[in-house]
Amino acid sequence: MSDLELGYLLAVAAAGMWSPRALAAWLTALGSPRAVVERAREARGEPPPGVEKLAPAALARLALIDDRAAGAALATAQRSGAKIVLHSDAYYPPALRDLCDPPLVLYVRGELACLRERAVAIVGSRAATSYGRSVATSMAAEFGAFGATVVSGLARGIDAAAHKGAVDSGVPTVAVLGSGIRALYPRYHALLADEIVERGGAVISEFPPDECARAFQFPMRNRVVAALAHATIVVEASTRSGALITARLADEIGRAVFAIPGDVGRATSKGTNALIADGVPLITSAADVAMHMRWDHALGRATRLSLEPDPLLELLRQARAIDELAALTGESVADLSAKLVVLELQGFVERGAGGVYAAVGSRATANSGA
Repeated sequence: MSDLELGYLLAVAAAGMWSPRALAAWLTALGSPRAVVERAREARGEPPPGVEKLAPAALARLALIDDRAAGAALATAQRSGAKIVLHSDAYYPPALRDLCDPPLVLYVRGELACLRERAVAIVGSRAATSYGRSVATSMAAEFGAFGATVVSGLARGIDAAAHKGAVDSGVPTVAVLGSGIRALYPRYHALLADEIVERGGAVISEFPPDECARAFQFPMRNRVVAALAHATIVVEASTRSGALITARLADEIGRAVFAIPGDVGRATSKGTNALIADGVPLITSAADVAMHMRWDHALGRATRLSLEPDPLLELLRQARAIDELAALTGESVADLSAKLVVLELQGFVERGAGGVYAAVGSRATANSGA
């Protein structure tokens, strides 16, 4: 494909990016992006025989494309520093082909090779609690023991916690954007995006590099997250959360869906608890997901992780109150409380009378200090 033809394809994909299924059908029927542009100009928007219509706004954008616009689309892509991955490329993630409307073009920073094996999406509320962030962080780290890549949407809250937990633990992670690569949203996650790429993961988008985030682009982002992962875990979600859209899309294309239980008094737990009530499996750890998915351990990572004891569990070999733990660790009571809830759900910690915590198996020590 010549540079000009590639530019035409990028420009056509951008003009019809909110209707990739219809646009793909036009391209297949007409044979080239130039032919799509000509049809949009000359046939009054009538689709090829047997092909669905494109929206009038998309047709108007397509009709404006010429050699200059095609050259500009290619130049913008090249300036972004991202790889251009086409639907027809061998490098294109095969999991996306399960969608009825897979992206025609992906702009990629980093490497997609980490998606060749197991992948799990960790999603949830932007308004996450300290409990939710702690769960997402620790679970992302745990998936390293099973050789899984963590996928999420780089939003604030649960998404960012999952990416950060993966990066800090050496687990590859892929961030799917609801904006262009150069119009990163939220902007303050630029450093996290750089870390993801530097640690062997990827940041990807189907939107042109300079495309700003718009509300209706996030459900499009969510379908890509759902498709890339073999399993989707909803950590925290209100009843109107976009994470529930991701879960629904994952289920529709035959992916597994799991949910973390939450405090019944919190708005951010209503969506996850409703999923569990509807029959979505309740899980509290990466090991639970691995059991459902029949994933064995990836021995190299599992061994490395097992040799690194949790400092908090080491302290809890003797029963301690949360205030004492805060004094010993320098962490806030709120952060410690969230971590202890996670450890308790995972079966590593038990809570005794008076709010005293101890590592499971340390009951004798706890009683002797009473």
